[in-house]
This record gives sequence, C-alpha cells and structure tokens, in this order.
Amino acid sequence: MKQMFLLFLLPMFLLSCNGVEKYRAPIEDVAEVWGQTTTELTNFSENLNSTIRSYNNEVAEHSLNDPRVKEIHGEEGFNQWMAVKMNYMEALKSYHPIQQGVANLMKEWGKKTETLTELTEGLAAENLEGDVMGKVQELQETASEAQTKLKEWKEEMPAATEEVQNAVDDWKAAYAEFKTEEEES
Repeated sequence: MKQMFLLFLLPMFLLSCNGVEKYRAPIEDVAEVWGQTTTELTNFSENLNSTIRSYNNEVAEHSLNDPRVKEIHGEEGFNQWMAVKMNYMEALKSYHPIQQGVANLMKEWGKKTETLTELTEGLAAENLEGDVMGKVQELQETASEAQTKLKEWKEEMPAATEEVQNAVDDWKAAYAEFKTEEEES
C-alpha cells in the first residue's frame, strides 16, 4: 500500500517541480530588467531633485531683503527685483511635469515591485499561484514603459535646465546690480 502511495506521489511531485521551473527564466529575466530599471529610475529621480536643490541654493545665496530693495531702489527697482524672482519661479516650473511623472511612476513602481517580490519568493519556495505569465507580462510592460518615460524625461531635461539656468543667470545679474547699488548708498 505504501509503495502504491509513493508511486502516486512521485509523479505529482515531479509535475509540481516542473510547473515552477518553467517560470524560472521569465521571472529571473524580468527581475533583472526590473532591478536595472529601478536603479536607473532612482538615479534619475535623485539627479532631478539634486539639480533643483542646487538651483534653489544658488538663488538663496544671492537673495536680497525685499523691503530693503524697495527702500533703496524705490518702487521701480523693487518691481524689477520681484520680476526676476517671479521669472525664476516660473522657469522652475519647467521641471514640474517631469517631477510629477517621476512621482507617479515611482508610486506605480512600488506597487508592481510587490508583485515581483511575490513571484521571486514563490519561485524560491516552489509555490507560484495565479496567472504567473500574466504577472510576468505585466511587469515586462511596466518596465518597458518606464524605460520609455525615462528616455523622454532625459530628452526634456536639457530644455528645462537651460530655462532655469537662464533665470538663475538673470537673478545673479540683478543681484549683483542691486547689491552694488546698495553698497554705494
């Protein structure tokens, strides 16, 4: 009886192992692409935030006391200074669509990472459930879309950076002009 039972279990065991193994390569492939894309996405996001922080720090180092500008340079000088500040704030908005896109993708990425974790842990435990290939396909599509978006954002960055850099240059020029006039008075 025991032999008959073991003969029955052995094919079942082999079939269940083979069932998981057929998913190994697709899961490992998508996990590798996912890891590479995660690194690239994280680096891009950090670079974007660092760039914006750098510009904000640069203008902060070249700031004037608004009431003092008005006192020394009058209403016209004050309005010129405020226009320079507003120009910078408007230019900085050129990064907003990229920032928003990255934030949205990062949210989706986090949710999809949970699916990948389920797959990799299921593979390790030899216990995969549900539509495995459907999940793999969805992850592959998400990674591909992320790569496309990253490429687009990288192409948009130079124009946004140029716009902000021009506004920073204007800010620094106005600062130098107003600062020199303040020192002379």
